[in-house]
Amino acid sequence: MRVGPNMIYQHDPASEADEAFEPGRMDHLVTGNHGRLLDGRRTPVRIRRVRPEVGMFQVEILAFEDQGAVWEMAFEDVARFQFRRGAKHLSVDRVSEYQAIAERLGRWVQLSADPVARSHTEELIRAEQDRVKVWLSGRVHVPGRIRQHLILADRRGDPDLKGILHEYLEMAGLVDIEVAFARAYASNPHAGEVVRGHELVLARLGLVP
Repeated sequence: MRVGPNMIYQHDPASEADEAFEPGRMDHLVTGNHGRLLDGRRTPVRIRRVRPEVGMFQVEILAFEDQGAVWEMAFEDVARFQFRRGAKHLSVDRVSEYQAIAERLGRWVQLSADPVARSHTEELIRAEQDRVKVWLSGRVHVPGRIRQHLILADRRGDPDLKGILHEYLEMAGLVDIEVAFARAYASNPHAGEVVRGHELVLARLGLVP
């Protein structure tokens, strides 16, 4: 296990040296190719699917906490990986096609945060906070229990408090959204559209650009 400032991560001390791999390039985008993420622990992956119609490819995580997770990555993100020497390669024509797709779709979008929208959103948040305080008072009977739990070193969470949170989210119709976001954010906030979609909504609500 490797301990970070806020998280504990698994890693493989017997991981192969980088010399057994080569830097990720567009020609490595072949279904079935095995590689590794260029993170500190060299997380092993396999290309599961390539989607030229949207300029994305899917990688399946093969080890550690996220084993079995599937990330959606943009074509240009292939540079964030390394692939085993001897992996399959695309033809020159197909690489040119993928590069053109990446150039066409790989654009930055900046959404400003409208102050009027922010003011309206903050009013709604304050109203919900007041309502939830009343709702929680009938379920959390020990004053300071939530605050006390937040400073504990136990990373597993309080089962009762988790149940109360799930009840609230279910009542609000947000359980599925929360599960999808939490899974995506904890696994890789830069993979796929779930986290990016939340960022766009936050901007439209006026909270942040």
